Amino acid sequence: MIDNEKWLKAQAAERRFHKDPFRIGLNAYYQSYMQYFKHLGLDFNCHGKSIIEIGPADYPALFYCYDYLLGYIIEPMPSSILKELISGKTLTHIDRPAEDIDWSKEFPAVSEIWLFNVLQHVKDPDMIIEKCKQQTEAICFFEPINCGISDCHLWSFDLEYFRTHFGDCVKHYPGNPDARNFHTHECAYGVWSKL
Repeated sequence: MIDNEKWLKAQAAERRFHKDPFRIGLNAYYQSYMQYFKHLGLDFNCHGKSIIEIGPADYPALFYCYDYLLGYIIEPMPSSILKELISGKTLTHIDRPAEDIDWSKEFPAVSEIWLFNVLQHVKDPDMIIEKCKQQTEAICFFEPINCGISDCHLWSFDLEYFRTHFGDCVKHYPGNPDARNFHTHECAYGVWSKL
């Protein structure tokens, strides 16, 4: 587990990369989520599911979605954009790290949990994955691999890490240097199901 001081420094370093003007960011993230959803077989129509989304920074996927029963966004990095986007929506924002939350008291069991490009930034990815497995029927994930550690990225994963946690559902995205509003680097992705 990463200590709080090191994690806070990484959050501050990551915040420097979130500086696009609102309209550009809003459109860029929409395009990113379209690509995540295509790979994962998701839809902006959530068909009455209850969903927890972890670590979306300023622009959560749930903002672009509709017909969800309950929506929870866990995002501890301060964001006036996030607050503005979810104002008036039936979304609950939890502004504490996922590791520090007593999930059984804060949330009901949910249909899905979404992890999109977040695990490199957290205090303890193993703990988060285990908490997710206890709280949901399905985990939809798309996470960079083989990136190394940096000021912003506290963890580096390989494909085997995700196979260890999620089994045979794990797929390999080879990366695309020409990708627009999406990952240029390789990633692991899939939908883990408890059933």
